[in-house]
Amino acid sequence: MRVRNVRTRLISAPAAKAGELVDRLRDAEVFNTSVGRRPGAPWTMGGATPVRRDRPSVYGGSQSVEEYVPGRLLVLRFTAGQGLEGTQRLEVEARGIRRCRMTHTLDCRVEGKALPAYPLLRRLHDALADDLLDRAEFAATGGQPRVSRRVRAAKALELRIAGGLGLPVPRLQGGPGERLAANPAGERLARVAGRAASGTLAALAGLHAAWALGWRWPGGSDQALAARVLSSTEREELLARTGSELPSAGLTWVVAAALVVAAGAVGATTEGTRSRSLRLATWGVAVVLLARGAVMTPVNFFTSAYDLYTRLDLTLYGPLCIALGSAAALVARRSGRAAAENRVWTHSVPAAGPRHQGRRP
Repeated sequence: MRVRNVRTRLISAPAAKAGELVDRLRDAEVFNTSVGRRPGAPWTMGGATPVRRDRPSVYGGSQSVEEYVPGRLLVLRFTAGQGLEGTQRLEVEARGIRRCRMTHTLDCRVEGKALPAYPLLRRLHDALADDLLDRAEFAATGGQPRVSRRVRAAKALELRIAGGLGLPVPRLQGGPGERLAANPAGERLARVAGRAASGTLAALAGLHAAWALGWRWPGGSDQALAARVLSSTEREELLARTGSELPSAGLTWVVAAALVVAAGAVGATTEGTRSRSLRLATWGVAVVLLARGAVMTPVNFFTSAYDLYTRLDLTLYGPLCIALGSAAALVARRSGRAAAENRVWTHSVPAAGPRHQGRRP
């Protein structure tokens, strides 16, 4: 079965700049047929390069360099015996002084043992060829790529295939400095929102601590403060049960402590602490605050008298809870996305163990 697949990308950068990426691929010898099986070599699966910030990745079967023109062209031929006969090429063409076109072309015949796997291989190829062009564009223009879910899924599948074939499978690791930034503007927005939410929660914790110590602002008295922070239904229940319209100091301290924990979780997640438990805690803060603002505010409006507290809840407390919850959700979501990108894209190669000894490269 004959296959010809052409994918192009117009890049807003000089051809020489994009051509450097072709040179890096060739100079690194990433298409040597023994790469990925030789102990200590950069881990690759079927010729795929380790993902780097400054170069594109590429996927294909074991292959050798057939033609190479520095800064312009790299042609690779699949080695015999793997069910693929033909070439894939990466070419850079100038389109003016500040623009160029990068083209990836797969021209091959699928035969024998590769035919049953062709539907899967085609999807893998399409996803990772698009990834190559995406990363080339970002690298040439000085940006940072946003890894699509389709490409992450393809890379995860590569890891599983490598393990099944007995190839050295990379450990998944990475530090905060190695994380791929998805979107600089989005990162800044999440950081600003997270810091604002964390600071506001900490301030609210301090206010509750002051109330527990006897401070009665705003209002100046127990009754005036209760009218501003509790609904009429809550005040009536407290008065009937405890003889006071305000909660006890102990309960107020518990609320203050919970706000401190919430502020710490949101703040740590905002600053890039890679902890699943902190990320889950931040999601919990988001859910509680959003529920408070979006659910409890309407409930209080319909079940309590329209008094000072109800007006404050509609104009201040409810919107504030929704804003804080949205900020916490944004921080948690971006933290989870960054963790997923790190798990898939950051590789290190373990030393070859007994399982791989004696194998031919």
